[in-house]
Amino acid sequence: MPPLRIRVVRRLLRDLSRFGITQRIAMNLTTQVGGRSFRVPVVQGLGMGNIEIIESWMVEIFDRLAPPRSGVFLDVGANTGQTLLKLRSRWTDTPWVGLEPNPACVQYLGQLIAANGFRACELVPVGLHTEAALMKLDFYTADGTDSSASLVANFRPDEKVFGHRLISTLPFAAIEPFVARTGVAFVKIDVEGGEKEVIETLRPVLQSARPPVLMEILPVYKPENTQRLERQTAIERIFRELGYQIFRVGKTPTEGFAGLRRLEEIGVHGEIAWSDYLVVPAERAAEFLKSLGEVAAPPAA
Repeated sequence: MPPLRIRVVRRLLRDLSRFGITQRIAMNLTTQVGGRSFRVPVVQGLGMGNIEIIESWMVEIFDRLAPPRSGVFLDVGANTGQTLLKLRSRWTDTPWVGLEPNPACVQYLGQLIAANGFRACELVPVGLHTEAALMKLDFYTADGTDSSASLVANFRPDEKVFGHRLISTLPFAAIEPFVARTGVAFVKIDVEGGEKEVIETLRPVLQSARPPVLMEILPVYKPENTQRLERQTAIERIFRELGYQIFRVGKTPTEGFAGLRRLEEIGVHGEIAWSDYLVVPAERAAEFLKSLGEVAAPPAA
């Protein structure tokens, strides 16, 4: 549990946000992630999500794995730095490369990095895609850093698009010479439906460097959601072709880490808690299971 001072500040900010006051103030606060303290800028409401970091399971994964000896941590869909804070709570020296197309998030990330004096951080203000293009980023909330924003048209067919921004995308081959000269050691992907294109453009890196991939794939919910199902099936096919094994991240009721569950296929489900996956080269699966542990599949109904 975080210290009383941090809990009080969180409560105060929540109360102020109801009246729109946080949209008119700027401050630097302190929060804790994985037992380490970090400075969190809150600027016109941006950064509120970093005051209370969730998904402690990710910190536990970093805690159990040894930091890579070389290569960068590629953070695809960096948003406002939630993963960066978790990473720096454990792997303090691993070079971080964050790709983020949302200008509001990019500006905030720069402030977060500066406030904490993070070293070896490279921020790339583009979306990772198979095409070099100008694309529409759809927002589903009024939040300028909307973590549910997607490049995939109609990704949430039952939700209204609040607005959009035009953003730039690039394939990884155009970025790699500038940011990954020492190679890619670990990949995290959180791109709200755009995972297929990210994996496609990273295919040569996955084939040669064989980094593990920590990624979110949101549920299909029902077979009639053909767009999501087709994309999910394509992701599974690409990883099979590359010789990767998919594991679902097991979680405790309090968002702690509970081990890995080996999957033959992701399937159609509606459990948001089942949306996170660690995908590793098949030849290294035993190594990751030794470090992280395996959860048995639930009994058949």
